[in-house]
Amino acid sequence: MPKVTEWPKNISEHEFQFPKQIDQSIIDLAGTIRRLINKPMWFTKSASGQVFHPDGDARFPDHETKHFSLHHVGIDHTASKKNNTYVDSPNSLCRALDFHMNFSSQDEYFDVSINISGLVGSGGFGMYPNWQNPGFHIDTRGRMHPNTGARWYAKYNDDGKQEYLGVHSWMLTFDNMRRDYGETFNV
Repeated sequence: MPKVTEWPKNISEHEFQFPKQIDQSIIDLAGTIRRLINKPMWFTKSASGQVFHPDGDARFPDHETKHFSLHHVGIDHTASKKNNTYVDSPNSLCRALDFHMNFSSQDEYFDVSINISGLVGSGGFGMYPNWQNPGFHIDTRGRMHPNTGARWYAKYNDDGKQEYLGVHSWMLTFDNMRRDYGETFNV
């Protein structure tokens, strides 16, 4: 996996907790999104060092769960998912980022969601309208990953546990999100 050797003009390594553990592919994607969406994006840290989203970039797996997050470093993401067990790959880097944006309305959030989804391509894309500031997950999982092109949104169930619901239709997803969040959507 290529380490970040060239930071896009619009992204700084200071926006991340573990910038040396992030793959070049996800930084390039984030730079493209920031440039084309043309809205402020907040990754893990602010310019002053305030942490906005802990664990928003690289994480170090504990090998005790079966959660093969693309945020993890040191594992082969594709082989781990296919084999349902950790497959170590010491040189593998983080291939996922979480970030926040501010929105003036739900409709703006939905419009930006569709645009980002198109930019992510075969990577994964998750919508998190329930975060304090609505945000997104992006990753560069690649075409060989068992869940290539995954799209989802997260919501809390009645027990307060976060659920991940697959996106199969944008209109149905947005109707469901409006139903689930109604006036509680943070804008």
